[in-house]
Amino acid sequence: MEKAFNELQTSSLKFQELLSDIREQPWATTGSGKPEVLKGVYKGHKSCISRRLNHEDRFVYKVTGPGEILVLSVEGHYK
Repeated sequence: MEKAFNELQTSSLKFQELLSDIREQPWATTGSGKPEVLKGVYKGHKSCISRRLNHEDRFVYKVTGPGEILVLSVEGHYK
């Protein structure tokens, strides 16, 4: 997952836009990537947020504190 994250961070303008939106408003339900709060538990975590990277891939993260997120997935559809 770290390799995929680093590749997206350096090569994808859309991913850079997503990260910028997350920095500004991590809990937003509007903005790039159509953010949505996931229901239930995802990989052992509650209150995770998903943003669309493309038709197949989602960026799933959890806000852990001010200015901090835990990246849970960058590939696949909620895998």
